[in-house]
Amino acid sequence: MINLKRARKSNRLLKALTGLKREEFFSLAVVFGKNIEEVFKETRKVALKLGRPFVLKTAEEKLFFILFYNEVLPNL
Repeated sequence: MINLKRARKSNRLLKALTGLKREEFFSLAVVFGKNIEEVFKETRKVALKLGRPFVLKTAEEKLFFILFYNEVLPNL
């Protein structure tokens, strides 16, 4: 199973799964986290804690999923 905790430890594995180095990934995750909160608040106009809990809880998990999907699946 592929998970973010394992990929975070290895620069090589993270690069293979997402196409980004560790430093690039984490700097992008900070910006992505800020932007996703703003967009969510503008479109939903409710608190993030309301409703069903998210499966992907952190911005890093969401970004990892998006990058993994775009990196690996087009090659299949």
